[in-house]
Amino acid sequence: MRKLGFAIVGAGSIGQVHAEALSKIEQAELKAVHDCTSSRGKALADKFDIDWYDDFEKLLMRDDIDAITVCTPSSLHGDFAIRIAEAGKHVIVEKPLDVTVERCDQIIEAAEKHGVALSVIYQNRFKDNVQAMRAALDEGRCGKLLLGDAHIKWYRPEGYFQGWKGTKKYDGGGALMNQGSHTIDLLQWMMGEVEVVCGYVDTLVHKIEVEDIGVAALRFKSGAQGIIEGSTAIYPGLDERLGIYGEDGAIEIEGNRVVTWEFRNEKENDEEKRAIGKDGQGGGASTATGIGLKNHGRQMREIINAILEGKKPLVDGREARKSVAIIEAIYEASTSCSVVHL
Repeated sequence: MRKLGFAIVGAGSIGQVHAEALSKIEQAELKAVHDCTSSRGKALADKFDIDWYDDFEKLLMRDDIDAITVCTPSSLHGDFAIRIAEAGKHVIVEKPLDVTVERCDQIIEAAEKHGVALSVIYQNRFKDNVQAMRAALDEGRCGKLLLGDAHIKWYRPEGYFQGWKGTKKYDGGGALMNQGSHTIDLLQWMMGEVEVVCGYVDTLVHKIEVEDIGVAALRFKSGAQGIIEGSTAIYPGLDERLGIYGEDGAIEIEGNRVVTWEFRNEKENDEEKRAIGKDGQGGGASTATGIGLKNHGRQMREIINAILEGKKPLVDGREARKSVAIIEAIYEASTSCSVVHL
């Protein structure tokens, strides 16, 4: 069995998640980690019996590393991703790809220029209820799509916003760019590309530089309309919710559950779909550590298989760019008090 040699850039909490997920995949062999903080880098290296580097360029020189995952603060993603691509290694980036469309485009261009795979971690696409929703839409069960809405009413205590979190320079945004990015990605994946955005963001509770609440109205290129609500100030934190509504059916998912699964024409396995997520598994509504590892593992396996087979990963750079463009447009609309065309 051919394996891919992996390294991780950034040994923080999300770097730990990537390391745990990769350690459980037979086709992946985790070999090294880069982090300028020696205590953090050495701790992850010791835990997984891998090498630690504080010099990124030395890590890039290793011939036995085929792919590198970037788990740094969001606005630094491009700094590392572009160098990884230039070194001829495949690039996997924790969401978002970066915090501006301009920077996303630079990363995409570098990967394409150097012929390496680029993928971004949007592990919620691999949840059972999300996969069921996508399959139903592919089958046309909702008919013509009319409305899509994404609600991310999460809670993060003040203590969560330490270090780079909540800063414009490194986080790039707040409740939408960081926490809401996953569900916004799902909304556009289900509904199609967004054409027009208007919206507002504000900071009402936390002492941070970025928004802890934001709302937006959307028009999709198909003519359908949409709503986004995102917050990290809603106590005690509610499961994220995604609703897709068409002429012939409606699907609503909440956290890991299916809460609405209704169509004009019932199918034999519909009752089975309605039971998805009823086991009560948790999520990230109240704590960032609630996301678990299962769906990271599923996406990592998909990415590895795509690389080994020479195929495009499900969430490549151009796909990941879309959610950043939507969020950037909401920020622009809020600042200018105007409608923004994507």
